[in-house]
Amino acid sequence: MSKVISLVLFFIYLIPFTIVYEKDYQLTYLSILFLFFGFHFGNIILKSRNLKPIDYSNFMVSNNFLLFISFALYVFFKHELVFNVFIHLIQQDFIEWSLETAQSRYRGHEEDPGILYNLGTTSMFIYAALLGTIEKRKYYFLFILGLIFIFLIESSTLGRAGTFAALVVLFSEVVIRKNNFFQNLSYFKFFKYSFLPILIISVVFLYSAINRMGSQDDVIEILIVKLGEYIIGPYDAFFIWHNNFAFNDTSNLPLFSLFTSIYKLSGITVDQGVYDLIETNYGYTNIYTVMRGLYTDLGFYFSFFILFLFGLFLKYFTFKRMSYFQYFYVRIFLSITLMVVISPFYFSTFLIANIISYIMLFYSNNHFKNNSKKQIT
Repeated sequence: MSKVISLVLFFIYLIPFTIVYEKDYQLTYLSILFLFFGFHFGNIILKSRNLKPIDYSNFMVSNNFLLFISFALYVFFKHELVFNVFIHLIQQDFIEWSLETAQSRYRGHEEDPGILYNLGTTSMFIYAALLGTIEKRKYYFLFILGLIFIFLIESSTLGRAGTFAALVVLFSEVVIRKNNFFQNLSYFKFFKYSFLPILIISVVFLYSAINRMGSQDDVIEILIVKLGEYIIGPYDAFFIWHNNFAFNDTSNLPLFSLFTSIYKLSGITVDQGVYDLIETNYGYTNIYTVMRGLYTDLGFYFSFFILFLFGLFLKYFTFKRMSYFQYFYVRIFLSITLMVVISPFYFSTFLIANIISYIMLFYSNNHFKNNSKKQIT
């Protein structure tokens, strides 16, 4: 785990921040370098010597029944959306319908989807988490098709956040399960295997971006603008925000913006301010990366301490088997780190899915062990 996460942090945080770096951002840039040095220091302080990476491939794995149930619940809770997708595909006006739905959402004209729709999104996250725990087995290909089906349904409304969050939770589980594989992987092969997730994310991005365009729009020009706003712009937005942020002014400061879903579940409304548009050198964007949540909630010094501990424990659990309880927290930190653009725990559905999927895995694995012991005795 420690090797692959170190590489991922380097490419999704340090390189983009370096690309958008300007002289005015010098102190902020240095603070980011120091922050990730904390992770690296925690990573190298423990010596693995001749220890072999732990094989987590059989650790808290899902069974086929749990995957089937979570997929069925997704279809049940989002049956209206699934039905509309097929209807508009048959009527051959799918793209027009998708664009109209997306525009209504952005203008605030769309009605509240309701609890059933949100439960469907929760089921999607659960399905992605459970799928990430299994290796190739009977019906594995069907489960992959199930995930593709879910992503196609989710992309029908030209939304990307939910699909991206599902990919993050899937990748987080794969990183844990494939710990032994990734730790022994050469850097060349790492780049080779990283091509697939990059391709999937790119397809989702391009699909929703192209379908939002009008017939008269210049596709290449619009895509360049969108790449600036969604890929590079968030890093520049963080620099701009940080340079103008008064740390001593906490009058309007939201608490725990990394875990706003906890407030939502308790019925408390928290004004995030995360989605305020800001003009960057790469266009307008309303994304500031998860770094904003870290600095806002924890401050620089505590963020450094947290990343140091994250690097330390990630290295430790790479070579020493984690417990069920420790696994719960490791997957949370992995999800927050890998989401990049905004904490996945901003969404109540993600928090609920994380807890439910953990309970399902814990119960099914312990139930299976208990049954095996009874059969032996």
